[in-house]
Amino acid sequence: MRKQIMGGCIVVGLLAGCGGAAVEEPTDSSSIGARQDAVAYCSGDFKIVYYSDASKTVEVGSTTCYCHAPVIVRGHQTPYWSELYNESC
Repeated sequence: MRKQIMGGCIVVGLLAGCGGAAVEEPTDSSSIGARQDAVAYCSGDFKIVYYSDASKTVEVGSTTCYCHAPVIVRGHQTPYWSELYNESC
């Protein structure tokens, strides 16, 4: 009887594993993997140019959007920027 109880405890311990119950990974569209593949599409036409400092002489990056196309981000975004154009689609 004692061997059966000990055997049962060992089986329960092996099934439970270390650290508690296993956590299942989400497989629906809200999973992290699905969000990494998301692409932002533009609802307007605009271009923003970012500069290295307040003098706005050295361009360091830009964000460009064409109607219904993916957003294009290049370089670095800074607090010093100018909007070159902004039109709706």
